[in-house]
Amino acid sequence: MELRVGTSGFSYQDWVGNVYPETLKRTQWFDYYAEFFNTVEINSSFYAIPGKKTIDSLCQRAPKDFLFTVKMYQEITHKRNLEPLPQMLEAVGGIPQHGHKVMLLLQFPYSFHKTAENVSYLRKVLEAIPFEKAVEMRHPAWFDEDFAKMAKDLSFIPVSLDSPYLKKIIPTETVYMRFHGRNAEKWWQHEEAYERYDYLYSEEELSDILKELKQTRSDRYLLYFNNHYQGKAFKNAQMLLGLWNTD
Repeated sequence: MELRVGTSGFSYQDWVGNVYPETLKRTQWFDYYAEFFNTVEINSSFYAIPGKKTIDSLCQRAPKDFLFTVKMYQEITHKRNLEPLPQMLEAVGGIPQHGHKVMLLLQFPYSFHKTAENVSYLRKVLEAIPFEKAVEMRHPAWFDEDFAKMAKDLSFIPVSLDSPYLKKIIPTETVYMRFHGRNAEKWWQHEEAYERYDYLYSEEELSDILKELKQTRSDRYLLYFNNHYQGKAFKNAQMLLGLWNTD
């Protein structure tokens, strides 16, 4: 059984003092992070396709057998524009050459409903990706009995999630789960985007989720915390590792 636990992103200024020592240089944040976890979601790639220099630098500093999950550029998932896809694939293509694992995370917005047109677009994107990929849907209509079959047919990992409006664990060979927090009050109504992720899971909450996860008896667990505000994701990822090892 393979277990990988990490956070959705690591480069947050508000982690200084909460996670990173105040004396630590920004260029050393990833080195510090990689001392604790064996995987990370690179989420800056959602806003801009990373350059070769950035990817190479991370790979050179990552421990052996590290898994980089790279979030797909938003033009592709949110604006349904395939034009940047070759550039995106080229950007992550160097990761395996450094001896690390790579996966692409395609997170589609709530507005991406389950329609024949969107299923067709999803198929087109996935067929063009030569790497392992995970797909996170935000609209509940996708989570029917056909989703696991679709995942198998299109060779992607369906993303399980814990959020204020949707909690779903999909028992597949690889369970990929994203913990978004449970800040229901701020999920839909907020002034700043980070507010919806301002939530710290309790040990009791994580223990309950852990029981459900282990009941899947999967071969691989990829678990990422996205409740990043002020380092809560880092703290909860450490907490989950501790609970997993003592359970």
